Parts: sequence; C-alpha cells; structure tokens
Amino acid sequence: MGMVILCCCPVRGQQAILGLPTSLDDPAALQTNPALTAFQRPKVVLGAQGYYMGLSRSETLPLRQGYTLVSLPYVVGDWLGLGAHAQYFDSPAYKRILLGSTLSWRVLRGVSLGVSASAFHVSYNQGAFVEVDMSDPVFAGGLSKTTFTATAGFFAQILPGVHLAGGVRHLNEPNVSLVGDPEGIVARSFFGGMSLALAGLRAHAVVTARGNEVEPMVALEAYNTQGSYVRLGGSFADASGFAEGQLYLGGALSVNYRYQLPVSDLTAATTGSHRITLVFEFNRVPRLLDPVAPPGHFLEVTPLEMEPAFKPRAYLTSRDPYLEHFEKRIERTIDPSLTDEALRSLTAEDLVVLDSSVTSERRPIPTEPVEQLVPGIRLVDLLSDNYQRSLQLLGEELKQDSTRQVTITGVDEGVVKAMGLRNWLLDGLQVQSSQVRVEQPDSVVLPLRPLEARRPPPFESLTLLNPDSTAIYVLAAYADATTDWELTVFRDDGAVVKRIRQAGALPRQIAWDWRDDRGKALDAGVYRYRLTWRTPDGVQYASNEQVFYVRKVVRKIQVYVTQDPSTLTEPADLLEIRLNDK
Repeated sequence: MGMVILCCCPVRGQQAILGLPTSLDDPAALQTNPALTAFQRPKVVLGAQGYYMGLSRSETLPLRQGYTLVSLPYVVGDWLGLGAHAQYFDSPAYKRILLGSTLSWRVLRGVSLGVSASAFHVSYNQGAFVEVDMSDPVFAGGLSKTTFTATAGFFAQILPGVHLAGGVRHLNEPNVSLVGDPEGIVARSFFGGMSLALAGLRAHAVVTARGNEVEPMVALEAYNTQGSYVRLGGSFADASGFAEGQLYLGGALSVNYRYQLPVSDLTAATTGSHRITLVFEFNRVPRLLDPVAPPGHFLEVTPLEMEPAFKPRAYLTSRDPYLEHFEKRIERTIDPSLTDEALRSLTAEDLVVLDSSVTSERRPIPTEPVEQLVPGIRLVDLLSDNYQRSLQLLGEELKQDSTRQVTITGVDEGVVKAMGLRNWLLDGLQVQSSQVRVEQPDSVVLPLRPLEARRPPPFESLTLLNPDSTAIYVLAAYADATTDWELTVFRDDGAVVKRIRQAGALPRQIAWDWRDDRGKALDAGVYRYRLTWRTPDGVQYASNEQVFYVRKVVRKIQVYVTQDPSTLTEPADLLEIRLNDK
C-alpha cells in the first residue's frame, strides 16, 4: 500500500527552518545548534515562510511554515541559559508541529554546550487520501502521531574571529509512521561547521551528514556591530542558493529576510521560498567586531604617528536597572518609672528589637484570639481612681470613633483578668463588643527571645536590599594586555560613591553589594557607573556609562512602654494592654 510512503514525507530535512550553526546573529540558528543560546543576545523571534510560483506572480503553493522562539542566555549567572521554541509546517497532505525547550551551559569563556528536546506531532489530512479505505488497520490509531526528538550541540570561539560548531539532530531517531514502519524513521543527522571573520567579513562552511548523504554548505556575509548583515550562500547537495539579510531598525527591533532559489532547475514552476522574521532583543548591547591580530613584522620600519586602527573598547550591562532599598527605623521610649522587674518580664519581640530574622509584621508578638469569652466575669480588685479615669477616657474615645479598637492580651491567668476588664468596658462604659478584643500568645509559635540587656537603645534600624547584590557584565574586545582596571560608581551630580580596583585583565563580571566606600547602602537617587583600564604603555581607556536608580522606602515605628494607664488615650496605630499572671 502506498500509505506507508506517504507517512515518510515529514522527515525530509528541507522542510525544517534552520540556520547556520556557527552564526551569532541568525535567529534561526538557535533551532540548529542549541549551544548558541549561551552566546546570542536575549530575544523573542517570530518568523513565517511561504513557497511561491514566482517572484512577481501572485500564485502560491499551499505550503506554509512558521516558527517562534524565546532565548534567555543569563537565567543563572552568565553560565546557564534557557530557551523555548515552536515550529509548524502546513501542507495539503499533512501538518507537522514541534514544541520544545533548550538548555545551554557555558563551560568556559568561549565554549558552550546545549541540548534541546521537542514534542514532534504529525497529523494527516483525510481529504488528501484518494481511493483509500479508511478502515484499513493502518488508520486504527487515528490520523496523527506524537513522539519526541532531541538535539545536542557545542559552540566554541577558539581564536579571535574563528568559531567552531557541531552536534547531532534527531538524536533518538523518532518514528513518525502511523504503524511504526521503518520507512517513517527520521534519520539521525550530524552537523559541523566553522566560520572565519576578517575586517567585517565572515565566511561559513557547514557540513551535514545523514546516513550516506553528505550536504556541504558555504556562505559569505558582511556584518556590523549592530547585528545587521547581508549573506549569500548555497548548498551543493540540492543545488540551491540563498540570499539573506538582517537589518537593525533601532531600539530592540530587527527584521530578517531570506530568499532561497533552486538553481538546479531555473525553468521550474516554483522559484523558491521567502522567509521573513521579526526579532525583538532586550538588554541589547552592540556586539564588537572580532579583533584582528596584527601581521608579522617582515621589515623593520618606523611607524607613523596616527590613531590606531583598533581601539580597545568595553561595554557594560547589568540585569538590575534599579535597587529597592527598604529601611525599618525603631524609635523606642521606655517610661523611666518602669521598674526593672516589670522590664525583665518583656521580651525582644515586645520592644521590636531588630535583627536579620525579624519580619516586617506589624504586631511584635504573635497572638491568637480567645475563643470562649465568659460574660459573667467581674473584676474583684478595686481599681484606683487614676486607673478608672484613664479607662473612662479610653471608653469615650472608643465611642466617638467606632473604627478604633483595643487589644487586651493576657498571659496564663492574666486571660481571666483580661476578660473581666473587657466586661467592665462593655457594661460600665457601653463600648461596642467589636472594639475590645481579648488575645493570648500563640501556643504554636517559637519561644520568644529574652532581652539581652535591660534597656535596649532608643534608636535602631534595619536595612534590606532587593536584590541584595548585583553583577555587572563586561563585554570586552581589546588587542593589548591590561595592567589594572577600576569600576567607578557616581551620583548623577558627579560625586563618586564607590570605587572597585583590581590589577590584571578585565573580568567577565564584577560583583557588588550596592554599598558605598563607607559600607553604607546607597540612598535614593540616580547613579551611573563606568569602567576604566590601562595598558602596559600607560594608555587609559574607558567603557560606556550605564545608568541605574535607587528607590528607598523608610518605615518608622514608634514604641512606647509604660505602666501608667493615663497614656491609653494617646493616639496610636496599635493599642495593647498586657496583663500577666501576678
């Protein structure tokens, strides 16, 4: 039956949208070599391809392709990257969809490894089968099949301007036949390539081996540091040529166009395919031209006084364009008449003593409400006149502002006293029951911390930074050695706040804890940083300047501790009466 042969159609390599495995600017190259994720810029790509009957004719063949991908090279530091991709092929006979993800690992400064795994789905159009019995056992499992495929690759910058790449596609050789026929196996294919750059021109040579077939491909391109290029190339296996160009439009947007022509038969009805791709790159830093090694000295000559053809340069970038600076300030007032015995009964949580383990919750001590309130409990002890006057003033304020509340916290037997005091406020002063709460310490919380000193300091602060540190990445291209370098951070008015110096070559990244030379976290404002370095001959160079800003939020908490009931009328966000078991 001819059906098995039809099931093999989706396996042909030319139906996949692929790029050169050695290219750092080609967006489709990420679908060929997953290791490129570690070196290409972070981006989102959307592309479509169509097959035309002629460049100037409106007729089209019903074949459509498209792809989209997301590339994130700096998910963990600058060594681990992730990506996601999707690709489809739509024809009258069948449709093919690939959905997958990519993982790249930069093992060395110029070497990366990558793997990708994709779900591989093929579905056939029943209307394309003419004079075929659809009850045939071939269709017992339906008209579609889903499997998976995997790709592995590497990329290396072995010398300035020299790139190597290699890998294997369809590593597991998936079978897309409806009945598992061997003819439906997608053959494993090996690819390898090399590129050489010289003065803004780059040549690519790529070889793909699939079974007994070998497909060589060559290309030559002119490129610039913005990611734009013009490329001409061809494949010897299927005698096709292509012209491709990518134009940087500004900001984060670039557009790519590729036209492929079957030069083996220029009189054929079809004149090839057209592909257009939109590329959105974020955290964009211009890629530097590969440095050119100086030629050997065959003659002893005296150089002229002129500007060097290649100036050392470096570009700085960071994933943290701003810093959130949170500061909690505690102003603590303890009544001088408070006895030492009463002060020793308090904990660090009572007085909001700060350390790195203290959260930003409003209540100093975790408490829980008393579930069963007994309305019949009355205070047996006679209240002093001062105490009664203070409670009457408190009751009047509660009746004037129905939104205000008071919490009476009892510890152990003090819970009974708290309920008696609540009943006194409700019955004697006609305060609403919803305004007076009785609580006790939470029984499941960790033990409270005792005070390390009898009287903590009147002022205390705690600083939290988000993120707590940052990494500044250095993209450098320089021909001479470096003796020392310095990173300078300064305010928008030019005042220097931080200097980081070190001898030796420029680093790939610089770690910083957001603090100035005095060890204090940066205040709110706009800041800039710049990298400078010197060569052995004493020449100093400088990088670009990057801008970041600091947003600072200060939370001020005032704590007042006393045994004088008359202070209960003072305005406060949280009013708490603490009763112990004595």
